[in-house]
Amino acid sequence: MGNRASYIINRYLNYSNYCIPELPVLLVSRKKRDADGFELTIPQMVEKAREALKLGITELHIVGGLHPSLPFSYYVDMLKALSALNDEMGSARVSRAGRASRPEL
Repeated sequence: MGNRASYIINRYLNYSNYCIPELPVLLVSRKKRDADGFELTIPQMVEKAREALKLGITELHIVGGLHPSLPFSYYVDMLKALSALNDEMGSARVSRAGRASRPEL
């Protein structure tokens, strides 16, 4: 152990701030009628992750409200798309760095 330290470079990525009304404790949550609400598409999530990977992140932290209408398939498809991006970008990072290992999202 000694004097070693380790760290991650994290990207906080929020897919939506819409949340079911039963969770009023979440002060940042919005309803669909609120003008400052947002919901990212899967391609938008992938693009934000791609930008962050180019900056050297080692972890993607995905958060969001308990969305009132997104189907379960949205989350599954989002994770599949981000995993594919990790594989795509990971190969590029390995070849550029000449290393056998790479950070995982």
